[in-house]
Amino acid sequence: MRSPILLEARPRSPPVSVNVEELGRRWLAHEEARPGQREMIHDGIEALWERGHLVAAAPTGIGKTAASLAAALAVAREREGRCTVMFLTSRQSQHRIVVETVRSMNDRRLPEDRVSLVDMIGQAGMCVQPFADERPAVFSLLCANARKTRSCRPYITPAPSLPNRILASPLHVEELVELTRHHREHGEPTLACPWRVAREAAARADVVVADYNHLFNEGVRDSTLAALGLTLEQLIIVVDEAHNLPERIRSGLERRLTPLLVRNAKPDLEEHVGNVSERLGRGPHTDMIEWTTQVIDALAPLVQGHFARLHTDLAEAADDAVRRRRKGERGVFEPKELEVKADDLLALINQACDTVDGVSGQTTLTTPAPAAAVERLDRLNVLREVLRDAEVEVDPEATQDAESDAQRLGAVLDDLVRFGDTTGHLFCFSPEGRA
Repeated sequence: MRSPILLEARPRSPPVSVNVEELGRRWLAHEEARPGQREMIHDGIEALWERGHLVAAAPTGIGKTAASLAAALAVAREREGRCTVMFLTSRQSQHRIVVETVRSMNDRRLPEDRVSLVDMIGQAGMCVQPFADERPAVFSLLCANARKTRSCRPYITPAPSLPNRILASPLHVEELVELTRHHREHGEPTLACPWRVAREAAARADVVVADYNHLFNEGVRDSTLAALGLTLEQLIIVVDEAHNLPERIRSGLERRLTPLLVRNAKPDLEEHVGNVSERLGRGPHTDMIEWTTQVIDALAPLVQGHFARLHTDLAEAADDAVRRRRKGERGVFEPKELEVKADDLLALINQACDTVDGVSGQTTLTTPAPAAAVERLDRLNVLREVLRDAEVEVDPEATQDAESDAQRLGAVLDDLVRFGDTTGHLFCFSPEGRA
């Protein structure tokens, strides 16, 4: 069952002269509405015009995609000023369905009244560079550096006629990328960045198809709206399969701690202290960053050892469950995860702090002792602030997770300090090595 949600921040009341039934029928992708579609379109138009929203649940095959698009476009075209329909979905197959629906809609419309559409996915998914398959953080860094140094030829290549070609006919994202590969300007091959050109075209599109993250991830939303030159008030939002949205939002808030994350935070901090020193010079601020770097260096083997113990504990718990079942006990299940106490993780961090403070206390007078500046403060607060504020070059426009490992570790520590072992927070260890 799919459940689109139609949302709009500031619609207006329908003009008396508008026939809602006729208006919805004009934007349908086929001649006659299917059973249930007529009611959904009518309710959608009225909801949007009455400053409301519509939650629609119906069996697969009723045509909710066509109905939601018809209602959204009917209202968008009647509004004064700019109004864009943003169709959000988590599935590539649904991207294609939306594109095909708008194509069918355009087949029934005059050329000058056809609907323009831009289909977008994550930046890496549209990239034509060899590093497109790198993990998100690495891709973000490579892409940002390539653009900063102007070494990414597709990104700096102008293709002024390409956005118009994209808007001329609804394209699935794969077709859009392929179009850019074979585009010509004045008869010359012109390979431009598909992601950049798609964003340029999307700023003028009637419909933008994208992943949930484009609006429900705060950082990505700000970047997306800025690129489109839009505000939330200028959007009509269709959320496909909205029953999946809470889980997607929760997963977006999920924090993961791994030994690799801790190890990778160290080079991030080394880059951070270099950036700060270059901009502000040496001082207490750089002492705190260097102290944090030492703590993370000491923490890495502690976390590695703790994860090894958790692996052993989980295996022993699984073996115990098997033995109990063999003895005839009922309701015994083999555990797949182990709960990890926040206090245990905080104890590891404090142990690393103690190690660094002890080593720093043995330094000579000519050796900087950054721990001395930290001992008077709350060490955990210093750690999380330094980690979260680490100045590491990542791509601010990335539609994927572009946080550095230091910032991700800082977010984990922030949750540990704020929530601890309360009911609002839970750490679990899984066999994949996550906590």
